[in-house]
Amino acid sequence: SGANGTQGREGRPGIAAGDVRVFGGSTEEGDELCHFPFLHEGVVYTRCTTHGMNQPWCFVDRARSRWGFCDIEIEVQQGDSRPGDTCKFPYRYEGREVTQCEDWETHAPPNSQSEAHNGVTWCFTDEEKDRYGVCQQE
Repeated sequence: SGANGTQGREGRPGIAAGDVRVFGGSTEEGDELCHFPFLHEGVVYTRCTTHGMNQPWCFVDRARSRWGFCDIEIEVQQGDSRPGDTCKFPYRYEGREVTQCEDWETHAPPNSQSEAHNGVTWCFTDEEKDRYGVCQQE
């Protein structure tokens, strides 16, 4: 049951272990890389996980007191993104720094249709914030 973190709790292949840079979360100055392996809610992870979050994260210290988002590619689908596009975190939008896929209901992308997007998350896929995509769902 994911004892090595190879598939995480979500059944989705994890990200290769190794030096994974982090940003955001509760990181402090000097926190640059994930600390593997780490234990979280009874599961040992040897790579970034999406458990409980919209995007991959990890602990950055042995004590598991600080965590950060993994600086890895998050593939998107739909939207007006192009095939192979990935989220471009972090970026500023509506006066906030955005570090993870956002809930469509709360913060919809610009010029998007008003149809219901319950539970859907999205991100910008280019530096200019012209294109966005729907984040891959678990």
